[in-house]
Amino acid sequence: SLQSDRPQAHCAIPSEQAGKQPLAEAAVGVVKDHPSVLGRDSDGVRREVCVVRRSHPNGVDGDFFHQKCVPAHPDYVGEQKSKYEIWQVLGWPFETSIAMARMVFSAFFEKLPDLRIITHHCGGMIPYFSGRAETLWAQLGSRTADENYEEVLKRMAKKPIEYFRMFYGDTVLGGSASALRCGLDFFGADRVVFASDCPFDPEGGPMFIREGIRSVEDLKLSEADKRKIYFGNAMKLLRMPDPNKK
Repeated sequence: SLQSDRPQAHCAIPSEQAGKQPLAEAAVGVVKDHPSVLGRDSDGVRREVCVVRRSHPNGVDGDFFHQKCVPAHPDYVGEQKSKYEIWQVLGWPFETSIAMARMVFSAFFEKLPDLRIITHHCGGMIPYFSGRAETLWAQLGSRTADENYEEVLKRMAKKPIEYFRMFYGDTVLGGSASALRCGLDFFGADRVVFASDCPFDPEGGPMFIREGIRSVEDLKLSEADKRKIYFGNAMKLLRMPDPNKK
């Protein structure tokens, strides 16, 4: 795959294996609209379930779409590095949002219509800035003189913001019920899965699990929606049978 200074992983799984092994490494750390990411063109195999795998700095892996900045990426031009750990706290969700946008505008979902991608931190910046994203990307090309982005809009089968809603998001938002409400309003309860980011909290894991559950419960969701978030949506993605259905 294409090398870059971002962390990297590899490829999605063939659909015929999805029932047996539905999670596998997918393209991270490469340019998201580079042909090597798509897989179909390189081996002719139809891709279906795709959960991006990222490597944590301490060697622990996580199975969610999680782009990463690094300290060497400065906050401002002319500086040598990022300060105050801005590269992680704000940089990672920002990088996730960039990757989502590159996928959307490169017709990722047209080329791989069955692909399902779970984004970490409930879609990064996209749900909160969805109004801005919708109105400004509806005018794509109006601010650019050296590329014809108007043609990009013409070939899209629907509005750009609707493609962003095709991603899934997880509940890793530091326990913020307000942020989770925003993500649910954007993606819908059918496209949000529970996750914890364990063990990367001050307590070594229990805090994020506890606060993640609290954030879901604080929203006073219907029992049906809570079941989807806690396990139902994940079971569908994993092609696991629902024990409550006969």
